[in-house]
Amino acid sequence: MFSLNNPSNRADEERGKLNRISAKKAWPFLTPFDFASIRTEGQLAFVVRDRTGMSKDEAAAQVHDWLVVQEAKQKATDAVILDEVHARPDSSAGAAVPTNDN
Repeated sequence: MFSLNNPSNRADEERGKLNRISAKKAWPFLTPFDFASIRTEGQLAFVVRDRTGMSKDEAAAQVHDWLVVQEAKQKATDAVILDEVHARPDSSAGAAVPTNDN
């Protein structure tokens, strides 16, 4: 969820960093240990419930809503990146293709 342990690529590492920043804004009590330990939505909801005293359902709803926003932000970011990639000129366009016409 927060990609601290062996992110598979730079994008996952960056996504994890942004998620940690956003989660810290939502729940300032989260610690580096929490970020290293929490792997699932349920684990995050448990920590939120435990530290705030809110009901299980409230914590689960709050975490779920946060995750929905994070996923929407990620989809929007991915779309922008794809648009940029597709807008780049193809560096191989116009390059001579070798032939065997001797």
